[in-house]
Amino acid sequence: MTKHKEMNFWEQIGLVDMKLVKNSQNLMEFHTHLTAKLVGYPSAKEIFDEYTISNEEIQSLNVKTLMMVSKDDPIVSYSSMPLESLQKNENITFFETDRGGHLCWF
Repeated sequence: MTKHKEMNFWEQIGLVDMKLVKNSQNLMEFHTHLTAKLVGYPSAKEIFDEYTISNEEIQSLNVKTLMMVSKDDPIVSYSSMPLESLQKNENITFFETDRGGHLCWF
């Protein structure tokens, strides 16, 4: 099944309204109208709330972890990074760049 046919299928069974997806004004709307519907959440906010890591979870991380972020990432805002919490955990090596976008180092 091609991706185009899959999108039509999702719309045909009432799971996704492609008009809403196509008319999304921002990334949060896009994820609410498409991603959330496909994974069974009422909105993108509920997805992000469930999968946001807390400061307590960051502190309990006990394996060596490299975290790379770019200050110009259009998807994950640099200002949303819990920098103080990340710096407190000696298992986390936090690496930041001014440029790189979202996954653009690869």
